[in-house]
Amino acid sequence: MTEQNLNTEPSNSTKHVLPAVFSLDVIIPYMENTTEESWCTDVVKTKDGKNCLFGHLFDLGGGELFDWFENIATTYMVYPVNDGKNENYQQPTPKQRCVAYLKDLQSGKAKTTYQLMDEEFERYSSAK
Repeated sequence: MTEQNLNTEPSNSTKHVLPAVFSLDVIIPYMENTTEESWCTDVVKTKDGKNCLFGHLFDLGGGELFDWFENIATTYMVYPVNDGKNENYQQPTPKQRCVAYLKDLQSGKAKTTYQLMDEEFERYSSAK
């Protein structure tokens, strides 16, 4: 299984150095400090300035952070959490659901995109 450290830069084999914002240690407190009223469901950003998790990520670190985060948790994983459609995250607001999800990603309780892909590959390989 591929292991990812979600709080540090990529391995030494990667030449591109990521900004400090590319860490759940930075992202989680940022999200905790957003207002409940700044969150929305069903879209990334609204015309009146509200955001889902990805909109807040974009505000924090632009498209590069958005792309980095999609390697941890794709939109297919995040939107159901943000919008209250994931049975594991039924907190009353999008902010509360997403912060809980981010903390679960950080602790390893929730699996990353690559962990889930590895599991699926193992299931596929063992079924042959």
